[in-house]
Amino acid sequence: MESNRRLILPLLLWLLLLWWAGAGVLWAQEPAGFLSVQAGKAKLLRLTPQVVSQTFAAGNQNIPLQVGDQIQTDGAGQAQVLLREQKESIQLYPNGFLKVQDLGEQGTLLHLPIGKGRFSVQGGLNSGQRRVFRVRTSNALVGVKGTDFLVQSGRDRTSVVTLEGLVGFSNLQNLDFTIDIPAGTASKSVESEAPIAPVEVSPAAVEQILLPETKNEMLDQILFEGPPEGGNPKPKDEENQPVEGAVQPAEPLDSPQANNPAGAGRAADVVKEVRNKKDEIQQMVDQVNESERLKARRIKIQMIDQ
Repeated sequence: MESNRRLILPLLLWLLLLWWAGAGVLWAQEPAGFLSVQAGKAKLLRLTPQVVSQTFAAGNQNIPLQVGDQIQTDGAGQAQVLLREQKESIQLYPNGFLKVQDLGEQGTLLHLPIGKGRFSVQGGLNSGQRRVFRVRTSNALVGVKGTDFLVQSGRDRTSVVTLEGLVGFSNLQNLDFTIDIPAGTASKSVESEAPIAPVEVSPAAVEQILLPETKNEMLDQILFEGPPEGGNPKPKDEENQPVEGAVQPAEPLDSPQANNPAGAGRAADVVKEVRNKKDEIQQMVDQVNESERLKARRIKIQMIDQ
């Protein structure tokens, strides 16, 4: 019995040491950046030197990141990633997945296979050349020539909105063809198709797509489909307002509208209009009857003359 205890105790201590070592991997190296969870939850997955997965709730800040780390937000999650001494900032929205793929001397490469992210980049220089900042999605590659842009990535489509500066946009199937997206415009690429020509985006649309509650599937509708034909939709409280000069349908006399002064006034107008129409119809009937009477009289006179 005593010998078993002597064997179990070192084993437990060894397992505990391994657990602490695994948890400590997140802070073992010089951090390449930092993660802060602003809302909901975010999971941090690290595959090397060993697999470590930790979930952080809102309020956790300055969590060290390494190249290769993967960050996933839940349905209510919002997270901020800061790289290169805060010169590169990424805002990850709910249900997003981001991988810090490379932070080399030549530039930054991130992978956003699904979700929505806002990227803000301060121009960095490497040997006198501007440092490259790229985001790879499910089907496209976004190269930054400007400072502030938003990317929405889905299974087979990518949408890009440039908020400031200039962004290059290519489909992964044809990286030789790149379009530039100026500030205030947006483009998208579906499956293996080349990106479409940039379209203008209104400030109201930009404000809406930056909201965390704007779901991923709504973004394309807001950016590229626009309001229905005929202009912007009216607010609900204006949809049923009477149009000046148009004939409005009468309210039933037993309706609530008819039991108030405004409804009663409309009902009285309708009754008056019906009476006028009735008088007009009666006049027409009288005119027809008089015409028939005169016609019959002329026929009778002709018969007497004959």
